[in-house]
Amino acid sequence: MPRAVVSGTEGSLRTIQVLADSASITPVYNLDGRPYLGTIAALSQASQIENAVLAPQNGQSIAFRVISSTARALTWGSKYKGSGALPLPTTTTGGAVRDYFLFVYASTTDTYDCVSSVLGVG
Repeated sequence: MPRAVVSGTEGSLRTIQVLADSASITPVYNLDGRPYLGTIAALSQASQIENAVLAPQNGQSIAFRVISSTARALTWGSKYKGSGALPLPTTTTGGAVRDYFLFVYASTTDTYDCVSSVLGVG
């Protein structure tokens, strides 16, 4: 079972969840609107990021930090949405660098809208 760790400084608390390396990864967001970061330290297989167990609050930021030694395929649950200008990420960079994927929850459409994808940090 994934563990959730609350960390940060006063006024900027966030939830950090260590996610297990798996073919199916299900984040568990908090319900109080704090920003969420799901971390995967060593992704070793193609994986689907599933829809969350709990619905986040409108406007809540939801981010993933993924590290993999080689490029890995990513797929996303039905509530994750990209756009023509910023499609959903389909692969990690590999090479033990960090990839970041940022979403913002939109309650009117019940979707996690992709607003940023930064690959190959570090």
